[in-house]
Amino acid sequence: MNRFLPWRRDARPALSVLVVICGMPREAPRTLLSLTPPYQRGIAAADYEIIVVDAGRAPSLQAGQLERFGPNLRLVRPPALPAPLAGAINAGLGAARGNAVGVLLDGARIASPGLLAMALAGLAARPGALVTPLGWHLGNDLQRHAVAAGYDAAQEDRLLEAIGWPADGYRLFDIAAPDDASPPVWPGPIEEASFPVLARSRWQALGGVDERFGLPTGGFLGRDLFRRALELPQAELLVLLGEGTFHQVHGGLETSADDAAHHALLESWHSQYRTLRGRPLAAPRTVPLLVFGTPRDEPRSSAEGHRQPGDITVPQIDELVGLAEQEAAAGRLAAGAAVAREARRRAPHDPGPQAVLRRLGRWLPSIAGLKRPEQAGVLLARAEGLRRIGRDAEAKAALLEALALEPNLVAAHVGLAALRFPGPDYLARLADIHRLLRPACYLEIGVAWGMSLARVRSPTIAIGIDPAPRPQVPLAAEVHIFNETSDAFFARDGSRPITGGRPIDLAFIDGLHLFEQALRDFIHVERLCAPGSTILLHDTLPLDEPTQRRTLDTAFHSGDVWKLVLCLDHYRPDLEIVTLPAAPTGLTLVRRLDPGSGVLAGHYDEAVARFIDTPFSFIAEDRCDALRPDPRGLEEILAASE
Repeated sequence: MNRFLPWRRDARPALSVLVVICGMPREAPRTLLSLTPPYQRGIAAADYEIIVVDAGRAPSLQAGQLERFGPNLRLVRPPALPAPLAGAINAGLGAARGNAVGVLLDGARIASPGLLAMALAGLAARPGALVTPLGWHLGNDLQRHAVAAGYDAAQEDRLLEAIGWPADGYRLFDIAAPDDASPPVWPGPIEEASFPVLARSRWQALGGVDERFGLPTGGFLGRDLFRRALELPQAELLVLLGEGTFHQVHGGLETSADDAAHHALLESWHSQYRTLRGRPLAAPRTVPLLVFGTPRDEPRSSAEGHRQPGDITVPQIDELVGLAEQEAAAGRLAAGAAVAREARRRAPHDPGPQAVLRRLGRWLPSIAGLKRPEQAGVLLARAEGLRRIGRDAEAKAALLEALALEPNLVAAHVGLAALRFPGPDYLARLADIHRLLRPACYLEIGVAWGMSLARVRSPTIAIGIDPAPRPQVPLAAEVHIFNETSDAFFARDGSRPITGGRPIDLAFIDGLHLFEQALRDFIHVERLCAPGSTILLHDTLPLDEPTQRRTLDTAFHSGDVWKLVLCLDHYRPDLEIVTLPAAPTGLTLVRRLDPGSGVLAGHYDEAVARFIDTPFSFIAEDRCDALRPDPRGLEEILAASE
């Protein structure tokens, strides 16, 4: 810890404001302007002093440049320091004369107009409190994410011009989002004070800041200061809700880093903190929380509010913004932020995504900081957004990344299936088949929740077979559901009492997802059909190797039913076999049936032995034609087989 600070003992203003600058020729003048009258309201120049501590290797400002900011501003340029930020703060504290001292650790932060007056009022009410406003980033998102989307000094200059700054400093809230240390919504935990104000005696008790925090930008120096201040006896935290400090973009190490660099940077800071403090960085202890003021109203649109599409159209921007809002409404705030950032990255100047990010950006500081299920959820939302704007390859990559995190994530499998077959899914195809064929008798193996049975329309009579049926949707036809296995149903000729011996016109096999069972079901069903009937096989275009295994390793599971298509093609060339590319895993139509055929029954054991061990690689990619995919429309396929 540094030595005890040499506090001055001459006449003291009510407040000393320390501003640390380091090579900020564009940003520092704005910061200083925001701290001087008449911009600062409700406080006289004689009530406070501003001490500018220049910590740069080369002078950032010349003394003559400070004259335009008024007589209560002094420049301190300490000698070269081993810990530039910490040493600069302590040098400024040593020069401060105020009864209270506020430290603007980052000279790129613009103040709101009532900050100093409200800070003094807060200390007058609670002399032992740590007083601070919340911190904000200009650019409508956490700044490093805004930078990644193209935000830069030129765009920031336009934003400031658009709100008429500095005429109304409170309009800074219109173009800013909460920073990393502020809560995404109020009330919430604060991790650091962007402008800590303490009575002189409290600074003396702290002994300044710890100069062992010597990493670039100080590492977790600010958080350490915040934590230590709240550990003082009778500590309180007083937050100035209606005020703020607003960070300008200036190429700083933290706010300009990409995800990988930012993660590495934080790791180095955490390592240093553990070394210095002997424990991991944690939230500060809970102290009484006091509030001055109220949060600012919902931001107004800036003059840059007209639509500005980038490499996507305005409707596509609106699609992504709508999805971000849907995710947020469902409580998936980080996912909403991710989608909004995707929109901003592709349309960096459009106001729509930025309006969402003002509210949601803080919920997603970094995807690496989330738990694996949350990371996967963010990737799912991003993939859905990419799919909606036609970026299928990127959407697929995001879904595969989600599966790498959570291999049993059904939504990711469903998403990949929808990308592979973007047209009508199998249920829509099934409904169309019912509409076109108008079967008198329909039989279904595998009722489950009743989603496929719900496609049946009167006057069709439907038979459903499932050992554990659990229909949860309304049914629109005469339906008879039998709670038994298909083998048991066919063994007792269970359809005859319903059909009276009439043939089954349409059947759907979607039961146990095993090749040999699907083969037995086909043998039994064909016997009940007429030559012009149709048998449908589900799950004949598996998504990938893990989900087609015979063992139930994934919740999304199609099994090895696809082998039945190979088997029918081999043993029954008389059949017409067509597979529709319907999500999630294909739908095969088998027509020109022969109810009297005994070929499959007579070769059942041989067929099972021949095909049951066929590897998935046999049909992967280049051999997929073996499953008879057909791109023609359904009406054309059905008409051609009549």
